[in-house]
Amino acid sequence: FILLIFFIVTATFVKTPGAVINKVDIESVESIKSPIIIALTATDEIWIDRKEVQMREIYATMQEMIEDNPGAEAMIQVDADSTSGVLQELMGAMQDAGIVKIDVSTQSDS
Repeated sequence: FILLIFFIVTATFVKTPGAVINKVDIESVESIKSPIIIALTATDEIWIDRKEVQMREIYATMQEMIEDNPGAEAMIQVDADSTSGVLQELMGAMQDAGIVKIDVSTQSDS
C-alpha cells in the first residue's frame, strides 16, 4: 500500500492540449520533452491544457506558465491545414512572453 502511494505521488502526468491535430508529414523527426504543449488546429484555434485560448490571451498565459516553470520550453502541435500567419503570430507572442525555445511538432513518415 505504501509503495502504491509512493508511485502515485511521484508519477509524472503528460498534459495534452485538448485538440485533435492532423500533423504535417516530414522526413526527419527529433524527439523532445517539452512541459508546455500548445495545439494549433486546422481552423486556427489555439488549445492549451484542454482549453481554447484566444491569441490576445497567449502572452498572459505564457507568463503564468513561466512563473510555474522558469526556463520552460514549448512545443506547438501544428495541424497541416492551419494558417502559417497564425503560427508566426503565436510564436511571436510566446517569444514576447519569454519562451526561449519553441519547437514545432509534425508527423513523421513512420
